[in-house]
Amino acid sequence: MKWLSDDASSILGKIKKLASVNIQRNLIGTGLVAFGILADKKNQDIWIKYLKELNLKKAEMMKSGELTTKQKSAWIDWKEVVKLRKMVARRVNLTKVYDRPFNKRDFLVLQRLLILSLLTMLPGVARLDYATIRIISKKDFEKLPDQTAENYLVTGRQYKIIFQKYKTSATYGIVNIPVAKYSRPLQRLLQRHVRYLHENFPENDCLFLNRNLTCMSRNSLTKFLQRLFKEFFKKSVSVTMLRHIFLTNKYDKKQLEEQAETSKFMMHSQAMMKDYVKKRP
Repeated sequence: MKWLSDDASSILGKIKKLASVNIQRNLIGTGLVAFGILADKKNQDIWIKYLKELNLKKAEMMKSGELTTKQKSAWIDWKEVVKLRKMVARRVNLTKVYDRPFNKRDFLVLQRLLILSLLTMLPGVARLDYATIRIISKKDFEKLPDQTAENYLVTGRQYKIIFQKYKTSATYGIVNIPVAKYSRPLQRLLQRHVRYLHENFPENDCLFLNRNLTCMSRNSLTKFLQRLFKEFFKKSVSVTMLRHIFLTNKYDKKQLEEQAETSKFMMHSQAMMKDYVKKRP
């Protein structure tokens, strides 16, 4: 990797010419790892300084709400994602896929329905961490010596999804989602899907399986979703993009900015301001 230190200035110049801030940040991050290994503090400091500039630029872009060129090319309306889920659900119900003997083509359709349902029927939980979920009964979950080892779908009378192994878990801790509270149809779908998995893969405890019928990884789920959206929308839509689409559909950016400004003048946090808002008499 010594070539990187030797040509660091030239390489940085080429990175700066790239149109995408995100690609620049990714490349700078990779370079910084290499400089750390090489103990090249001089170039490391130069690249860190530019990374800080990129981070400021990224923050301004996020604040403005403007879509990047790449985001514009991947944008779809949230209602189209919901419409796709309903279309796949009709196919599953009309052809009674859950009641047929297992075949890979049917299983692809069932997994598509499940991930689309999880993405659109729960409150904004667009996460690749669905790939890491393990299925476990409430009885077995309560017997675990360490209940924080995995992300779980806890089955029983009331299904629960428990996220505790995810990127920002140190900040937000355990996220416990009682499925029926948000969507009874989703709970019924999960019950059918778990039963189907137990019948066809009795040794499996993963909620999602890849093409060779082993546990799906986060990377596998990324590719699974990309193929799905490419097929129906001719666009490459990431989970991060889905978060942008969901939140843009649900909230008005101008209103959120006004809330932030109001809370500042009232010298309250936005959380405290919410407590001051009452139901109208």
